[in-house]
Amino acid sequence: MQQNAEEDLRDIDALFDQTYSALRRIAGKYFKSERNRVTLQPTAVVHETYMRLVEQPAFSCPDRLTFMAYAARVMRQVLVDEARSRQASKRGGEARRITLVDDMFAQAPHYPAVLDIHHALSRLERLDERKALIVQMRFFSGLSIEEVAQVLDLSVATVNRAWRAARAWLGRELAS
Repeated sequence: MQQNAEEDLRDIDALFDQTYSALRRIAGKYFKSERNRVTLQPTAVVHETYMRLVEQPAFSCPDRLTFMAYAARVMRQVLVDEARSRQASKRGGEARRITLVDDMFAQAPHYPAVLDIHHALSRLERLDERKALIVQMRFFSGLSIEEVAQVLDLSVATVNRAWRAARAWLGRELAS
């Protein structure tokens, strides 16, 4: 049993090494406009994501894209936990709303908006888990429509339709 855990850790390490720069680049985009107000830095978010991944019992991912999709979920939780912590502190501020666009990072979202996105995404998960998963993979790990389709074993057209519908639904939720 010990050997399996060691093999799993080696697999995670290998996938993490392959995706580190992409994960760090994605995390960096969250902080682009918030350098003076954020306590975490992109490297810290990626490292915290890694620590949470290796703490998962029997965690394994067969390939890079599946790993990125799972890392997106973990990175989302790291960012949400940090945003909640900041909002709970007396230094915290009002969460700002952002608009979802095709290039999710074109407008460099403000860090506190992570909570707004998280809450809206949680509501979407209750309505349509697949659409929420697609948004999560696009927003939190920067996967393309084609990569999401590959991970979920869906057609590109199906993912594209779900992405457009989810983006419109979330846009309305975030605007209200």
